[in-house]
Amino acid sequence: MRSYSIYGLLPALMFIFGLGLILGLSASAQESAITEAAEYLKTTDPSAWSTMALIAADEEASTEHLKDTEGDKAINYTAPILALTAADKDPRGYPDSDLVQELLTYHQEGQIGELDLLNDSIFAILALAAAGEQDHSAVVETRSFLLDNQLSDGSWGFAVASDGDTNTTAAAVMALVATGSTNEDPAIVEALDYLRQAQNEDGGFPYTPGDSSDAASAAWVMSMINVLEEENLQYWTREENSPRDYLLSLQSEEGYFRHQSDRQENAFTPTETSYVVVALAGYGYPVETESGHDNPESGAPSVRFRILGEEEEICQGAVEAETPLMVIKNAAEQCEYEYEIEQSDFGPYLTSIAGLTASGQTGWLYTVNWQSLDEISEGSADRQLEEQDYVLWLFDEWEQADERIAEDKGGRAEVPLRVELSEEEGEEEEEEKEEEPEISFQVTASDGSEPEFFFTEAERGQQLEETVTLHNEGTAALETAAGVSGHSLFREHLKIAYEPWRQFRDTMKAGESNDIDLSLTVPTDSPGLDSSMEGTLVFWVTAK
Repeated sequence: MRSYSIYGLLPALMFIFGLGLILGLSASAQESAITEAAEYLKTTDPSAWSTMALIAADEEASTEHLKDTEGDKAINYTAPILALTAADKDPRGYPDSDLVQELLTYHQEGQIGELDLLNDSIFAILALAAAGEQDHSAVVETRSFLLDNQLSDGSWGFAVASDGDTNTTAAAVMALVATGSTNEDPAIVEALDYLRQAQNEDGGFPYTPGDSSDAASAAWVMSMINVLEEENLQYWTREENSPRDYLLSLQSEEGYFRHQSDRQENAFTPTETSYVVVALAGYGYPVETESGHDNPESGAPSVRFRILGEEEEICQGAVEAETPLMVIKNAAEQCEYEYEIEQSDFGPYLTSIAGLTASGQTGWLYTVNWQSLDEISEGSADRQLEEQDYVLWLFDEWEQADERIAEDKGGRAEVPLRVELSEEEGEEEEEEKEEEPEISFQVTASDGSEPEFFFTEAERGQQLEETVTLHNEGTAALETAAGVSGHSLFREHLKIAYEPWRQFRDTMKAGESNDIDLSLTVPTDSPGLDSSMEGTLVFWVTAK
Protein backbone atom coordinates (compact mmCIF):
# COMPACT_ATOMS: atom_id res chain seq x y z
CA MET A 1 0.00 0.00 0.00
CA ARG A 2 1.39 3.41 -0.95
CA SER A 3 1.09 6.30 1.45
CA TYR A 4 2.07 9.95 1.12
CA SER A 5 3.58 11.38 4.26
CA ILE A 6 3.09 14.92 5.43
CA TYR A 7 6.83 15.38 5.04
CA GLY A 8 6.68 14.47 1.37
CA LEU A 9 4.03 17.11 0.77
CA LEU A 10 5.35 19.82 3.06
CA PRO A 11 7.71 21.17 0.40
CA ALA A 12 4.79 21.04 -1.98
CA LEU A 13 3.50 24.14 -0.30
CA MET A 14 6.74 25.66 -1.40
CA PHE A 15 6.44 24.82 -5.04
CA ILE A 16 3.31 24.74 -7.16
CA PHE A 17 2.27 27.46 -9.47
CA GLY A 18 2.25 28.22 -13.13
CA LEU A 19 2.61 31.18 -15.36
CA GLY A 20 3.09 31.55 -19.07
CA LEU A 21 5.24 34.64 -19.16
CA ILE A 22 6.52 35.34 -22.65
CA LEU A 23 9.54 37.38 -21.73
CA GLY A 24 13.27 36.83 -22.16
CA LEU A 25 13.44 33.36 -23.72
CA SER A 26 11.43 32.05 -26.67
CA ALA A 27 8.35 29.87 -26.51
CA SER A 28 10.29 27.11 -28.29
CA ALA A 29 12.89 27.16 -25.49
CA GLN A 30 10.10 26.75 -22.98
CA GLU A 31 8.55 23.84 -24.88
CA SER A 32 11.94 22.16 -25.15
CA ALA A 33 12.50 22.56 -21.41
CA ILE A 34 9.15 20.96 -20.65
CA THR A 35 9.86 18.02 -22.98
CA GLU A 36 13.30 17.39 -21.45
CA ALA A 37 11.88 17.57 -17.93
CA ALA A 38 9.08 15.15 -18.84
CA GLU A 39 11.61 12.65 -20.19
CA TYR A 40 13.54 12.94 -16.93
CA LEU A 41 10.39 12.33 -14.87
CA LYS A 42 9.66 9.16 -16.83
CA THR A 43 12.91 7.71 -15.49
CA THR A 44 11.95 8.34 -11.84
CA ASP A 45 9.56 6.54 -9.49
CA PRO A 46 6.03 7.77 -10.23
CA SER A 47 4.24 10.03 -7.77
CA ALA A 48 1.03 12.01 -7.68
CA TRP A 49 3.03 15.14 -8.51
CA SER A 50 4.86 13.62 -11.49
CA THR A 51 1.53 12.29 -12.79
CA MET A 52 0.12 15.82 -12.79
CA ALA A 53 3.27 17.16 -14.43
CA LEU A 54 3.18 14.62 -17.25
CA ILE A 55 -0.50 15.37 -17.86
CA ALA A 56 0.27 19.10 -17.97
CA ALA A 57 3.07 18.34 -20.46
CA ASP A 58 0.58 16.39 -22.63
CA GLU A 59 2.45 13.14 -22.03
CA GLU A 60 1.08 9.73 -21.11
CA ALA A 61 0.86 9.33 -17.34
CA SER A 62 0.14 6.18 -15.37
CA THR A 63 -2.07 6.20 -12.28
CA GLU A 64 -1.45 2.58 -11.30
CA HIS A 65 0.72 3.71 -8.37
CA LEU A 66 -2.30 5.50 -6.88
CA LYS A 67 -4.48 2.41 -6.58
CA ASP A 68 -3.17 1.55 -3.11
CA THR A 69 -3.35 5.03 -1.63
CA GLU A 70 -3.80 5.05 2.12
CA GLY A 71 -2.74 7.14 5.09
CA ASP A 72 -3.53 8.38 8.57
CA LYS A 73 -3.64 12.12 7.86
CA ALA A 74 -5.73 14.32 5.60
CA ILE A 75 -2.64 15.38 3.64
CA ASN A 76 -2.08 11.74 2.58
CA TYR A 77 -5.13 11.92 0.30
CA THR A 78 -4.91 15.37 -1.24
CA ALA A 79 -2.24 14.92 -3.93
CA PRO A 80 -3.62 11.52 -5.06
CA ILE A 81 -7.09 13.06 -5.49
CA LEU A 82 -5.61 15.96 -7.46
CA ALA A 83 -3.68 13.54 -9.68
CA LEU A 84 -6.65 11.25 -10.29
CA THR A 85 -8.97 14.09 -11.24
CA ALA A 86 -6.29 15.52 -13.54
CA ALA A 87 -6.13 12.09 -15.20
CA ASP A 88 -9.94 11.94 -15.51
CA LYS A 89 -10.16 9.13 -12.94
CA ASP A 90 -12.78 8.90 -10.23
CA PRO A 91 -11.21 9.36 -6.77
CA ARG A 92 -14.40 7.96 -5.21
CA GLY A 93 -13.67 4.50 -6.55
CA TYR A 94 -10.16 3.91 -7.87
CA PRO A 95 -10.27 1.03 -7.93
CA ASP A 96 -12.52 0.48 -4.93
CA SER A 97 -11.45 3.08 -2.34
CA ASP A 98 -13.35 6.32 -1.85
CA LEU A 99 -10.51 8.81 -1.36
CA VAL A 100 -12.93 11.74 -1.22
CA GLN A 101 -14.80 10.20 1.68
CA GLU A 102 -11.52 9.28 3.39
CA LEU A 103 -10.39 12.90 3.17
CA LEU A 104 -13.70 14.18 4.51
CA THR A 105 -13.33 12.03 7.63
CA TYR A 106 -10.61 14.46 8.77
CA HIS A 107 -13.07 17.37 8.94
CA GLN A 108 -13.04 18.67 12.50
CA GLU A 109 -13.68 21.97 14.25
CA GLY A 110 -14.27 23.92 11.06
CA GLN A 111 -11.21 22.70 9.14
CA ILE A 112 -9.85 19.60 7.41
CA GLY A 113 -6.68 18.13 8.86
CA GLU A 114 -4.57 18.82 11.91
CA LEU A 115 -5.81 21.65 14.09
CA ASP A 116 -2.50 23.50 14.25
CA LEU A 117 -1.80 23.43 10.49
CA LEU A 118 -3.04 25.40 7.51
CA ASN A 119 -1.34 23.57 4.65
CA ASP A 120 -3.47 20.42 4.93
CA SER A 121 -6.64 22.51 4.91
CA ILE A 122 -5.44 24.34 1.79
CA PHE A 123 -4.66 21.12 -0.07
CA ALA A 124 -7.93 19.59 1.11
CA ILE A 125 -9.85 22.48 -0.43
CA LEU A 126 -7.95 22.08 -3.72
CA ALA A 127 -8.48 18.31 -3.82
CA LEU A 128 -12.17 18.42 -2.93
CA ALA A 129 -12.81 21.23 -5.39
CA ALA A 130 -11.12 19.13 -8.09
CA ALA A 131 -13.52 16.31 -7.18
CA GLY A 132 -16.51 18.61 -7.58
CA GLU A 133 -17.12 19.05 -3.83
CA GLN A 134 -16.49 22.81 -3.66
CA ASP A 135 -19.98 23.37 -2.22
CA HIS A 136 -19.68 20.68 0.45
CA SER A 137 -20.28 22.09 3.93
CA ALA A 138 -16.86 20.85 5.10
CA VAL A 139 -15.18 22.77 2.27
CA VAL A 140 -17.22 25.90 2.95
CA GLU A 141 -16.24 25.80 6.63
CA THR A 142 -12.57 25.15 5.85
CA ARG A 143 -12.56 28.04 3.39
CA SER A 144 -13.82 30.34 6.15
CA PHE A 145 -11.12 28.98 8.44
CA LEU A 146 -8.51 29.82 5.79
CA LEU A 147 -9.77 33.38 5.38
CA ASP A 148 -9.83 33.86 9.15
CA ASN A 149 -6.14 32.95 9.32
CA GLN A 150 -4.78 35.33 6.69
CA LEU A 151 -2.05 37.44 8.28
CA SER A 152 -2.03 41.23 8.39
CA ASP A 153 0.56 41.44 5.56
CA GLY A 154 -1.71 39.42 3.25
CA SER A 155 0.18 36.13 3.57
CA TRP A 156 -0.55 32.70 5.00
CA GLY A 157 1.82 30.42 6.88
CA PHE A 158 2.32 26.67 6.84
CA ALA A 159 0.89 26.41 10.37
CA VAL A 160 -1.68 28.48 12.20
CA ALA A 161 0.96 30.06 14.43
CA SER A 162 3.78 30.40 11.88
CA ASP A 163 4.90 33.40 9.86
CA GLY A 164 3.71 33.75 6.30
CA ASP A 165 5.60 32.42 3.27
CA THR A 166 5.25 32.71 -0.50
CA ASN A 167 4.45 29.03 -1.09
CA THR A 168 1.57 28.73 1.35
CA THR A 169 0.24 32.10 0.24
CA ALA A 170 0.19 31.11 -3.43
CA ALA A 171 -1.46 27.79 -2.57
CA ALA A 172 -4.08 29.55 -0.45
CA VAL A 173 -4.92 31.89 -3.32
CA MET A 174 -5.49 28.92 -5.64
CA ALA A 175 -7.70 27.25 -3.04
CA LEU A 176 -9.82 30.40 -2.72
CA VAL A 177 -10.12 30.74 -6.50
CA ALA A 178 -11.15 27.07 -6.75
CA THR A 179 -14.03 27.84 -4.37
CA GLY A 180 -15.31 31.02 -5.95
CA SER A 181 -12.95 33.95 -5.25
CA THR A 182 -11.92 36.38 -7.98
CA ASN A 183 -8.89 38.58 -8.53
CA GLU A 184 -10.75 41.55 -7.04
CA ASP A 185 -11.58 39.92 -3.70
CA PRO A 186 -9.81 41.73 -0.84
CA ALA A 187 -8.04 38.58 0.41
CA ILE A 188 -6.61 37.95 -3.08
CA VAL A 189 -5.55 41.57 -3.57
CA GLU A 190 -3.69 41.59 -0.24
CA ALA A 191 -2.00 38.27 -1.02
CA LEU A 192 -0.81 39.52 -4.42
CA ASP A 193 0.63 42.66 -2.85
CA TYR A 194 2.58 40.47 -0.42
CA LEU A 195 3.94 38.29 -3.24
CA ARG A 196 4.93 41.24 -5.46
CA GLN A 197 6.94 42.70 -2.62
CA ALA A 198 8.63 39.34 -2.04
CA GLN A 199 9.83 38.88 -5.64
CA ASN A 200 13.61 39.11 -6.14
CA GLU A 201 15.47 40.94 -8.89
CA ASP A 202 16.34 37.64 -10.62
CA GLY A 203 12.62 37.21 -11.33
CA GLY A 204 12.26 34.34 -8.87
CA PHE A 205 10.72 34.10 -5.45
CA PRO A 206 12.13 33.07 -2.07
CA TYR A 207 10.30 30.90 0.42
CA THR A 208 10.56 33.74 2.95
CA PRO A 209 10.84 37.37 1.77
CA GLY A 210 14.44 38.55 1.81
CA ASP A 211 15.98 35.12 1.15
CA SER A 212 17.36 33.76 -2.13
CA SER A 213 15.01 32.58 -4.87
CA ASP A 214 14.38 28.87 -5.42
CA ALA A 215 12.68 26.78 -8.07
CA ALA A 216 9.86 25.56 -5.85
CA SER A 217 8.79 29.00 -4.71
CA ALA A 218 8.93 30.45 -8.22
CA ALA A 219 6.88 27.53 -9.54
CA TRP A 220 4.23 28.00 -6.87
CA VAL A 221 3.76 31.66 -7.68
CA MET A 222 3.79 31.01 -11.43
CA SER A 223 1.01 28.45 -11.11
CA MET A 224 -0.99 30.91 -9.05
CA ILE A 225 -0.59 33.55 -11.77
CA ASN A 226 -1.81 31.02 -14.34
CA VAL A 227 -4.89 30.30 -12.26
CA LEU A 228 -5.61 34.01 -11.90
CA GLU A 229 -5.07 34.52 -15.64
CA GLU A 230 -3.20 37.73 -14.88
CA GLU A 231 -2.90 39.86 -17.99
CA ASN A 232 -0.67 42.67 -16.72
CA LEU A 233 2.60 40.74 -16.59
CA GLN A 234 4.74 43.79 -15.91
CA TYR A 235 3.86 43.40 -12.24
CA TRP A 236 5.73 40.09 -12.21
CA THR A 237 8.96 41.28 -13.83
CA ARG A 238 11.98 42.59 -11.92
CA GLU A 239 14.98 44.09 -13.70
CA GLU A 240 13.54 42.59 -16.94
CA ASN A 241 13.58 39.12 -15.34
CA SER A 242 10.41 37.06 -15.01
CA PRO A 243 9.69 33.94 -12.92
CA ARG A 244 9.75 31.99 -16.18
CA ASP A 245 13.24 33.26 -17.01
CA TYR A 246 14.44 32.33 -13.54
CA LEU A 247 13.08 28.79 -13.72
CA LEU A 248 14.47 28.05 -17.16
CA SER A 249 17.91 29.13 -15.93
CA LEU A 250 17.83 26.28 -13.37
CA GLN A 251 17.40 23.35 -15.77
CA SER A 252 20.22 20.80 -15.86
CA GLU A 253 21.55 18.89 -18.85
CA GLU A 254 19.73 15.81 -17.52
CA GLY A 255 16.40 17.65 -17.72
CA TYR A 256 15.64 18.18 -14.05
CA PHE A 257 15.40 21.58 -12.37
CA ARG A 258 17.82 22.46 -9.60
CA HIS A 259 16.43 23.93 -6.38
CA GLN A 260 18.95 26.76 -6.81
CA SER A 261 21.73 27.27 -9.32
CA ASP A 262 24.43 25.72 -7.10
CA ARG A 263 22.39 22.69 -6.03
CA GLN A 264 22.56 19.17 -7.45
CA GLU A 265 20.00 16.38 -7.81
CA ASN A 266 18.59 14.89 -4.60
CA ALA A 267 15.63 12.78 -3.46
CA PHE A 268 13.22 15.69 -3.77
CA THR A 269 14.32 16.76 -7.25
CA PRO A 270 11.63 14.74 -9.15
CA THR A 271 8.88 16.37 -7.09
CA GLU A 272 10.32 19.86 -7.46
CA THR A 273 10.79 19.31 -11.19
CA SER A 274 7.12 18.26 -11.36
CA TYR A 275 6.07 21.57 -9.82
CA VAL A 276 8.13 23.48 -12.38
CA VAL A 277 6.72 21.53 -15.34
CA VAL A 278 3.15 22.30 -14.28
CA ALA A 279 4.04 25.97 -13.95
CA LEU A 280 5.90 26.27 -17.27
CA ALA A 281 3.15 24.36 -19.07
CA GLY A 282 0.78 27.14 -18.07
CA TYR A 283 -1.26 25.39 -15.39
CA GLY A 284 -2.05 25.75 -11.73
CA TYR A 285 -3.88 23.57 -9.24
CA PRO A 286 -6.16 21.77 -9.70
CA VAL A 287 -4.57 20.77 -13.02
CA GLU A 288 -7.31 21.18 -15.64
CA THR A 289 -6.03 20.63 -19.16
CA GLU A 290 -7.67 21.40 -22.49
CA SER A 291 -8.04 17.67 -23.13
CA GLY A 292 -10.96 17.72 -20.76
CA HIS A 293 -9.82 16.28 -17.47
CA ASP A 294 -12.99 17.26 -15.73
CA ASN A 295 -14.39 15.96 -12.48
CA PRO A 296 -15.59 12.43 -13.27
CA GLU A 297 -18.64 12.89 -11.07
CA SER A 298 -19.74 16.15 -12.66
CA GLY A 299 -22.98 15.56 -14.52
CA ALA A 300 -23.81 12.44 -12.51
CA PRO A 301 -27.59 12.10 -12.26
CA SER A 302 -29.45 12.95 -9.08
CA VAL A 303 -31.13 9.81 -7.82
CA ARG A 304 -33.21 8.81 -4.82
CA PHE A 305 -32.18 5.85 -2.71
CA ARG A 306 -33.17 3.70 0.22
CA ILE A 307 -31.02 1.17 2.08
CA LEU A 308 -32.81 -1.56 4.05
CA GLY A 309 -31.14 -3.90 6.52
CA GLU A 310 -32.64 -7.18 7.68
CA GLU A 311 -35.41 -5.50 9.69
CA GLU A 312 -34.80 -1.75 9.79
CA GLU A 313 -34.03 1.05 7.38
CA ILE A 314 -30.40 2.17 7.41
CA CYS A 315 -30.85 5.34 5.38
CA GLN A 316 -32.81 7.04 2.63
CA GLY A 317 -32.34 10.26 0.72
CA ALA A 318 -30.99 11.64 -2.52
CA VAL A 319 -27.49 11.67 -3.97
CA GLU A 320 -25.62 12.20 -7.24
CA ALA A 321 -24.28 8.90 -8.58
CA GLU A 322 -23.72 7.17 -11.90
CA THR A 323 -24.20 3.57 -10.69
CA PRO A 324 -25.93 1.79 -7.77
CA LEU A 325 -22.52 1.03 -6.25
CA MET A 326 -21.63 4.74 -6.37
CA VAL A 327 -24.85 5.42 -4.46
CA ILE A 328 -23.41 3.46 -1.53
CA LYS A 329 -20.10 5.33 -1.72
CA ASN A 330 -21.51 8.81 -2.19
CA ALA A 331 -24.23 8.45 0.47
CA ALA A 332 -21.87 7.19 3.17
CA GLU A 333 -21.21 10.59 4.68
CA GLN A 334 -24.79 11.82 4.87
CA CYS A 335 -25.95 8.45 6.22
CA GLU A 336 -22.97 7.98 8.56
CA TYR A 337 -22.36 4.31 7.80
CA GLU A 338 -19.27 2.30 6.92
CA TYR A 339 -19.17 -0.09 3.99
CA GLU A 340 -16.83 -2.66 2.49
CA ILE A 341 -16.30 -3.57 -1.16
CA GLU A 342 -14.26 -6.52 -2.32
CA GLN A 343 -12.93 -7.36 -5.75
CA SER A 344 -14.23 -10.59 -7.24
CA ASP A 345 -13.76 -12.31 -10.60
CA PHE A 346 -16.95 -10.56 -11.70
CA GLY A 347 -15.99 -7.08 -10.52
CA PRO A 348 -16.54 -5.06 -7.32
CA TYR A 349 -18.81 -6.76 -4.76
CA LEU A 350 -20.53 -4.95 -1.88
CA THR A 351 -19.99 -7.15 1.17
CA SER A 352 -20.98 -4.98 4.12
CA ILE A 353 -22.95 -1.88 5.12
CA ALA A 354 -23.30 -0.67 8.70
CA GLY A 355 -21.95 -3.95 10.05
CA LEU A 356 -24.30 -6.20 8.05
CA THR A 357 -21.94 -8.54 6.22
CA ALA A 358 -22.84 -10.96 3.45
CA SER A 359 -22.82 -14.61 4.56
CA GLY A 360 -24.19 -17.80 3.03
CA GLN A 361 -27.30 -17.08 0.97
CA THR A 362 -27.81 -13.60 2.46
CA GLY A 363 -26.16 -10.54 0.99
CA TRP A 364 -26.63 -7.06 -0.41
CA LEU A 365 -28.92 -6.83 -3.44
CA TYR A 366 -29.98 -3.83 -5.47
CA THR A 367 -32.85 -2.86 -7.73
CA VAL A 368 -33.63 0.27 -9.74
CA ASN A 369 -37.19 1.54 -9.95
CA TRP A 370 -38.48 -1.64 -8.25
CA GLN A 371 -37.37 -4.02 -10.99
CA SER A 372 -37.62 -7.71 -10.18
CA LEU A 373 -34.17 -9.16 -9.48
CA ASP A 374 -34.66 -11.57 -12.39
CA GLU A 375 -34.81 -8.54 -14.70
CA ILE A 376 -31.44 -7.18 -13.58
CA SER A 377 -28.51 -8.39 -15.69
CA GLU A 378 -25.78 -5.87 -14.78
CA GLY A 379 -23.55 -5.61 -11.73
CA SER A 380 -23.96 -2.70 -9.35
CA ALA A 381 -20.81 -1.05 -10.73
CA ASP A 382 -22.05 -1.33 -14.34
CA ARG A 383 -25.71 -0.32 -14.25
CA GLN A 384 -25.96 3.28 -15.48
CA LEU A 385 -28.47 5.40 -13.61
CA GLU A 386 -30.65 8.16 -14.99
CA GLU A 387 -31.97 11.36 -13.46
CA GLN A 388 -34.50 10.72 -10.65
CA ASP A 389 -34.06 6.93 -10.67
CA TYR A 390 -34.95 5.21 -7.41
CA VAL A 391 -32.25 2.82 -6.10
CA LEU A 392 -33.14 0.29 -3.41
CA TRP A 393 -30.42 -1.70 -1.65
CA LEU A 394 -31.57 -4.47 0.66
CA PHE A 395 -29.91 -7.12 2.80
CA ASP A 396 -31.73 -10.39 2.13
CA GLU A 397 -31.79 -13.74 0.37
CA TRP A 398 -32.44 -13.72 -3.36
CA GLU A 399 -35.68 -15.72 -3.09
CA GLN A 400 -37.23 -13.34 -0.58
CA ALA A 401 -35.99 -10.03 -2.02
CA ASP A 402 -38.74 -9.51 -4.62
CA GLU A 403 -41.41 -9.62 -1.91
CA ARG A 404 -39.63 -6.85 0.01
CA ILE A 405 -39.18 -4.87 -3.21
CA ALA A 406 -42.94 -5.04 -3.79
CA GLU A 407 -43.57 -3.91 -0.22
CA ASP A 408 -41.22 -0.96 -0.65
CA LYS A 409 -42.90 0.27 -3.78
CA GLY A 410 -45.42 2.94 -2.82
CA GLY A 411 -46.93 6.25 -3.77
CA ARG A 412 -44.64 9.14 -4.57
CA ALA A 413 -45.01 12.87 -5.21
CA GLU A 414 -42.57 15.67 -5.90
CA VAL A 415 -42.25 19.33 -4.92
CA PRO A 416 -40.10 21.40 -7.29
CA LEU A 417 -37.64 23.72 -5.58
CA ARG A 418 -36.20 26.99 -6.86
CA VAL A 419 -34.45 29.96 -5.29
CA GLU A 420 -33.35 32.89 -7.46
CA LEU A 421 -30.94 35.51 -6.17
CA SER A 422 -31.66 37.59 -9.28
CA GLU A 423 -34.96 37.87 -11.11
CA GLU A 424 -35.40 35.07 -13.57
CA GLU A 425 -38.49 33.22 -14.75
CA GLY A 426 -38.67 29.50 -14.06
CA GLU A 427 -40.78 26.69 -15.29
CA GLU A 428 -42.92 24.80 -12.86
CA GLU A 429 -42.43 21.06 -12.76
CA GLU A 430 -45.40 18.76 -12.92
CA GLU A 431 -46.26 16.72 -9.89
CA GLU A 432 -45.70 13.01 -10.36
CA LYS A 433 -47.78 10.36 -8.78
CA GLU A 434 -47.42 6.59 -8.53
CA GLU A 435 -50.77 4.86 -8.23
CA GLU A 436 -51.23 1.56 -6.42
CA PRO A 437 -54.43 -0.39 -5.71
CA GLU A 438 -54.20 0.13 -1.95
CA ILE A 439 -52.05 3.27 -1.92
CA SER A 440 -53.09 6.68 -3.22
CA PHE A 441 -50.91 9.60 -2.20
CA GLN A 442 -50.31 13.15 -3.39
CA VAL A 443 -48.85 16.47 -2.31
CA THR A 444 -50.47 19.85 -2.86
CA ALA A 445 -49.91 23.41 -1.78
CA SER A 446 -51.83 24.34 1.37
CA ASP A 447 -54.58 25.86 -0.79
CA GLY A 448 -54.95 22.72 -2.88
CA SER A 449 -52.99 23.94 -5.91
CA GLU A 450 -49.87 22.29 -7.32
CA PRO A 451 -46.99 22.39 -4.80
CA GLU A 452 -43.92 24.51 -5.30
CA PHE A 453 -41.13 26.14 -3.34
CA PHE A 454 -40.24 29.00 -5.67
CA PHE A 455 -38.68 32.28 -4.54
CA THR A 456 -37.36 35.12 -6.69
CA GLU A 457 -35.20 38.01 -5.55
CA ALA A 458 -34.16 36.12 -2.42
CA GLU A 459 -31.52 37.70 -0.21
CA ARG A 460 -28.56 36.05 1.51
CA GLY A 461 -29.49 35.35 5.12
CA GLN A 462 -33.22 35.34 4.34
CA GLN A 463 -35.40 32.54 5.72
CA LEU A 464 -37.76 31.15 3.08
CA GLU A 465 -40.91 29.31 4.15
CA GLU A 466 -43.76 27.46 2.45
CA THR A 467 -46.38 24.94 3.51
CA VAL A 468 -47.46 21.85 1.58
CA THR A 469 -50.12 19.29 2.39
CA LEU A 470 -49.65 15.52 2.21
CA HIS A 471 -52.81 13.60 1.34
CA ASN A 472 -53.36 9.89 2.00
CA GLU A 473 -56.24 9.18 -0.35
CA GLY A 474 -55.96 5.40 -0.17
CA THR A 475 -57.10 2.71 2.20
CA ALA A 476 -53.75 1.87 3.80
CA ALA A 477 -51.95 3.69 6.61
CA LEU A 478 -48.75 5.19 5.25
CA GLU A 479 -45.26 5.99 6.47
CA THR A 480 -43.69 8.98 4.68
CA ALA A 481 -40.04 9.85 4.06
CA ALA A 482 -38.34 12.44 1.85
CA GLY A 483 -35.37 12.95 -0.43
CA VAL A 484 -33.82 16.07 -1.95
CA SER A 485 -31.82 16.36 -5.17
CA GLY A 486 -30.48 19.22 -7.21
CA HIS A 487 -28.40 22.20 -6.06
CA SER A 488 -26.42 21.86 -2.84
CA LEU A 489 -28.39 24.80 -1.39
CA PHE A 490 -31.37 22.48 -1.06
CA ARG A 491 -29.46 19.31 -0.19
CA GLU A 492 -27.65 21.00 2.71
CA HIS A 493 -30.11 23.60 4.00
CA LEU A 494 -33.71 22.54 3.34
CA LYS A 495 -35.71 21.66 6.44
CA ILE A 496 -39.02 19.82 6.74
CA ALA A 497 -41.06 20.57 9.85
CA TYR A 498 -38.05 22.70 10.95
CA GLU A 499 -35.74 19.68 11.09
CA PRO A 500 -33.12 18.61 8.50
CA TRP A 501 -34.99 16.89 5.69
CA ARG A 502 -33.10 13.62 6.19
CA GLN A 503 -34.74 13.25 9.60
CA PHE A 504 -38.27 13.66 8.30
CA ARG A 505 -40.73 10.83 9.03
CA ASP A 506 -44.50 11.08 9.13
CA THR A 507 -47.34 8.60 9.45
CA MET A 508 -50.84 9.07 8.07
CA LYS A 509 -54.01 7.13 8.58
CA ALA A 510 -56.18 6.25 5.59
CA GLY A 511 -57.91 9.40 4.33
CA GLU A 512 -55.78 11.73 6.48
CA SER A 513 -54.10 14.96 5.30
CA ASN A 514 -51.15 16.62 7.09
CA ASP A 515 -49.77 20.14 6.64
CA ILE A 516 -45.97 20.16 6.45
CA ASP A 517 -43.81 23.29 6.80
CA LEU A 518 -40.83 23.67 4.47
CA SER A 519 -38.09 26.17 5.34
CA LEU A 520 -34.66 27.17 4.11
CA THR A 521 -32.24 29.88 5.25
CA VAL A 522 -30.05 31.18 2.42
CA PRO A 523 -26.40 31.12 3.64
CA THR A 524 -24.68 34.48 3.98
CA ASP A 525 -21.13 33.33 3.22
CA SER A 526 -21.38 30.34 0.88
CA PRO A 527 -19.30 30.80 -2.32
CA GLY A 528 -21.27 28.08 -4.12
CA LEU A 529 -24.51 30.00 -4.67
CA ASP A 530 -25.65 30.70 -8.23
CA SER A 531 -28.07 33.37 -9.38
CA SER A 532 -30.76 30.72 -9.89
CA MET A 533 -30.78 27.34 -8.14
CA GLU A 534 -33.17 24.43 -8.66
CA GLY A 535 -33.89 21.10 -7.04
CA THR A 536 -36.59 18.57 -6.31
CA LEU A 537 -38.12 17.47 -3.02
CA VAL A 538 -39.49 13.95 -3.26
CA PHE A 539 -41.95 12.46 -0.78
CA TRP A 540 -42.47 8.71 -0.96
CA VAL A 541 -44.54 6.38 1.13
CA THR A 542 -44.79 2.75 2.10
CA ALA A 543 -47.74 0.96 3.62
CA LYS A 544 -47.41 0.53 7.37
